[in-house]
Amino acid sequence: YYFMEEDECEAAEDIEVPKALGDVFESVAGAIFLDSGASLDAVWAVYHNMMAAEIEQFSGVVPKSPIRELLEMEPETAKFGKPERLVDGKVRVSVEIFGKGSFSGVGRNYRIAKSTAAKRALRHLKKMQMMANQSNL
Repeated sequence: YYFMEEDECEAAEDIEVPKALGDVFESVAGAIFLDSGASLDAVWAVYHNMMAAEIEQFSGVVPKSPIRELLEMEPETAKFGKPERLVDGKVRVSVEIFGKGSFSGVGRNYRIAKSTAAKRALRHLKKMQMMANQSNL
């Protein structure tokens, strides 16, 4: 979300980072580890240099998973449905929040689809809270 405008963030929920990107990240760490004679300090030095700003940002306020955040916000009313396999091989998962709506997410697996559904529900709930707070002013 670093370089996106606020109105573009909704579309980003459906973006899946390619698995190959994580594999490359892991392979580089492995190569550094082996080339340095099994030095975790060498791996950390390289990755800290590349990722210092991101590490600092996320260490200050560790983000919760959207699923956890939703279940903490709506412990009694949020119920995830069973996953559906779509024609293209992707998975769709819905979350029903009693009295507040139903939200669905699609992804290449159950975890991603469930997370996307939770993000959509959270965005809706937070908008409702913000509107309620503004009307109370």
